[in-house]
Amino acid sequence: MISADRGLTRRRVLAPVGVIGLIGLGFVTLKLWPPSAESVALADLIRRAQTAELNLDRLPAEYRGPGSSAETVRPALDHVQTELARYYVGTLLAQKIAEHQGGIRALAEAGGGNRIGGVKALDLKDVQVSGQTAKVRAEVTLWFKTAQFWYQPVTSQPAETNIVDLDLHVVRAAGGWKIDEEHWQFAPGGGP
Repeated sequence: MISADRGLTRRRVLAPVGVIGLIGLGFVTLKLWPPSAESVALADLIRRAQTAELNLDRLPAEYRGPGSSAETVRPALDHVQTELARYYVGTLLAQKIAEHQGGIRALAEAGGGNRIGGVKALDLKDVQVSGQTAKVRAEVTLWFKTAQFWYQPVTSQPAETNIVDLDLHVVRAAGGWKIDEEHWQFAPGGGP
């Protein structure tokens, strides 16, 4: 009788451990599954769009400080629309163009320095594709360097990082996916 109880107790202990092991194996298997083609394309869109925005507010090499002619800054202003149209559409595109062109004008007036940056890490939290649209939630770690004045080399500045939570609505347009709605906030502990 004693050995029968020990065997029964052993089965009761091992059964939950076995179930937990199978569930854990299922989670590991899900994480190892390759991402869909849409997820890869949407992650690439986010990387390229965020990198483009971090590198747009730059003054041309011909800029020589406040008082430079408006024509000196014109190529940078024109580049904003061309670059952002690769990643955004609709009213969001118009808002971003106005924002970045305003930033370049403000830099030129104040003699501010340039900025460079990119995406250090990207974690797609949720991707829902439905026909020609998609909803994407992602956490993006951005790195950037900013020079205070126009004559300082931006590359010699220290790198900073921010972590941003993005909620995007994306549409399939000519040339692939483009963002038409964007809501973002600094991730907890990830802001300036």
